[in-house]
Amino acid sequence: MQLDIYGAMRDLATVRPLFHSEADFRFALAWRIRERMPGCDVRLEFKPLAEPLYLDIWLPTLDVAIELKFKTQQLLALSGAELYALHNHGAQNHSRYDFLADVQRLEKVVKEHGSAKRGLAVFLTNERSYWEVPTRSNTPDDEAFRLHEGRELSGVLRWSDEGNLTTKGSRTPPIVLSGRYHAVWHDYCDATAHAAAAAAMLRALGTEVSTRNARHSRFRYLAMPVGS
Repeated sequence: MQLDIYGAMRDLATVRPLFHSEADFRFALAWRIRERMPGCDVRLEFKPLAEPLYLDIWLPTLDVAIELKFKTQQLLALSGAELYALHNHGAQNHSRYDFLADVQRLEKVVKEHGSAKRGLAVFLTNERSYWEVPTRSNTPDDEAFRLHEGRELSGVLRWSDEGNLTTKGSRTPPIVLSGRYHAVWHDYCDATAHAAAAAAMLRALGTEVSTRNARHSRFRYLAMPVGS
């Protein structure tokens, strides 16, 4: 057996195009993997090393460790009879750092955990700035951590303004990647119809809803394999 994360995400999008939270996404993906691969054991929040390090999903049958991120822009959407009220996470620079810290963590797990042969970092979002190539001429503080389409990431990644790290908290240390990674984004779903349905339902209930956030209806994901 071998995990096809792209097939799993395609399957998942047909039954769960939207999620309420990262925990909701984690459970739904783990469930879908188990349905696609009935002989595959699945663990959530697994601790593989003798330190405070937990994996979102651990597949002991396949020796695969998975870390997930789910970051959103504000969106109201109705899927079936279920209303999804996604809020704006913001702080995209911190989220980019955190995702690459997941990749760094997976490299450590694959190297040090005896049964982990592969890792997989997955980032699902409807925030376009993660996958779109920057158009501004100035250098942002998270230039090294950018994840836009076609970006190559490797080696030591640091904040651009290392003299002003007071707002970074635990995110101060540089990210050190042993491998070389390419950012290739994949479509997950288009929730435009779901956003329109939510607006129509709420207006029918007497609540006026702005549709300006419907432009955040497109969801894409980045999947970075780690290890062999």
